[in-house]
Amino acid sequence: MKLYISILLLSLYASAYAQPGQKTTAAKKRLIASSSYSETMLMDSNIHYYSSLTRGSVHTTEKSYYDLYLNSDIEPQSIFCDSTVNYSLVPGRGLIRFVNRTYKYNSKNQTEGFVIKDIGNQIKHCKITYNTLGKPVLFNIVDTDMNGMLSNAYNRALSYNTAGQLIQDSNYYILYATPHTKKLYSYDAKGNDTLCNTYYFDGTLWGHASIITKKYDSRNRLISILNLYNINGIYTNTRLDSFSYRGTDTVFNKHSIYNWNDNQATWEKGEQKSVFFSSNKLTDTLIYQYGPSLDTLHRKITYYDTAYKLITAIKYYKHLGANRYATLPFTENYFYYQTYGITSVSNVNPDIPTTISPNPSKGTIHINTGNTLFNSIIITDMQGRTVYHQTINETNTATINTQIPAGNYTLTLHNTKNATKSSTLFSIE
Repeated sequence: MKLYISILLLSLYASAYAQPGQKTTAAKKRLIASSSYSETMLMDSNIHYYSSLTRGSVHTTEKSYYDLYLNSDIEPQSIFCDSTVNYSLVPGRGLIRFVNRTYKYNSKNQTEGFVIKDIGNQIKHCKITYNTLGKPVLFNIVDTDMNGMLSNAYNRALSYNTAGQLIQDSNYYILYATPHTKKLYSYDAKGNDTLCNTYYFDGTLWGHASIITKKYDSRNRLISILNLYNINGIYTNTRLDSFSYRGTDTVFNKHSIYNWNDNQATWEKGEQKSVFFSSNKLTDTLIYQYGPSLDTLHRKITYYDTAYKLITAIKYYKHLGANRYATLPFTENYFYYQTYGITSVSNVNPDIPTTISPNPSKGTIHINTGNTLFNSIIITDMQGRTVYHQTINETNTATINTQIPAGNYTLTLHNTKNATKSSTLFSIE
């Protein structure tokens, strides 16, 4: 049932999982959707739309996905989709469209800017400027409230050294014509970032807010992070992260977090994360422990596909005591991918431009394929079942009343005379 619900939230090309008979270019995978569950209840889903059969990223990871989801107002997104729609569970209203993000790209395929609009019509605009080395150097961010009034505007500026390493990251508030914060970075001879000093501007002077020091081993693996914060003019230890590794592994097998006890003038371990890999390294388990006695709270299991090593699912299980865990996860995240890239499949023409409007619609949709002709329209649901089929005279435009239930569907256009087809995503509200 859960898989069925998840699939209904996805919008896929009809050929998403079809393996080409012969390839001239290696196929790639791109993230098209994700869904999150809490105690088996669907809480939110994110769908990523692509306007091009060549746009996408083979480098999507758990970190890059959540960076997009959580920090998209300050970081160039790494998934390279054209838009992302977030659906969230609202009590009494069900799963509704909550946030919509659209992206623009420059001629070098860099994220040039984006617009984020939430359910309350609050809008965030961002324009990104790059240097000649392709590094982002300026984020211009403007927020408007639900009434269209300007609520915030600031610039985030980044500076690099001759090696292309970030050395300064600062925020300037345009509305108040004043700087706000800045971070200064230092590196060792091997290029590892070893020091970050954070400063804040109080309206008159710069204050030194914190110092973060990192250490690495001979293999350039991070082994410790020390955080010191300025509290009333005194730098105080607040947190120490310690990492250990197994053999030549580049991913830590133990991450211990210590909190500084002023009264005892000593570090006390407060958290610990231990990672274990399967023999084929396609599944890893993280055990999370908390508190002075390191009570085990839960374990997190990450699953990957065998061919592309991309994350397909993350599941969290509560600890029941005596090294036993609940059978059913209390939190689950699923990631869905689509095969893309230029192939030599004879019956697919990736250059057919298909526009559907409105999208989403109330049932009636307008189809336009520019100068390309089609003579067959097929709509399939997310289980691959045909819900609409019509054969027409060759045309490049059509208007149809689908009369199908609300949901996500794939529109496939065929031209049976020259064996071409094009598949496009759309939704019915």
